[in-house]
Amino acid sequence: MSRKRILLIDNDQFSLSVLYRLVTELGYEPLIASTFDAAETLIEGQAPDIVIYNQDLESEWGVSVLDRIRRSSNTASLPLVLLSQSASGYAPRVADDGESTFCFQKPIAIEPFIDLVKELAGEPSSAAAGR
Repeated sequence: MSRKRILLIDNDQFSLSVLYRLVTELGYEPLIASTFDAAETLIEGQAPDIVIYNQDLESEWGVSVLDRIRRSSNTASLPLVLLSQSASGYAPRVADDGESTFCFQKPIAIEPFIDLVKELAGEPSSAAAGR
């Protein structure tokens, strides 16, 4: 069985390195990009299983990225995790119209974030294991 691929898109190199390490330690294959254009190139070559991206990319804002991901036939149904540094009221596991889009405000709460990534990857989370 192949490892799940998780595409990480963030222009903050520190955040990207932390996410890379976390995804690797969870046993997934991280694909990294610091711009959405670079991410599109990766998506064309190997569609990921999950996309985690920073809303505050310098080249374009997260909602336009979300729209571009949802319009692409390669990525329209992928689970998306939006990371936000703004105090706009995003909370963990806020779904966007049932489109499998989840939002976390930075700094992210690690345990709920890990549980969500595992759930999206089809694995039992620690919350489910405790039930």
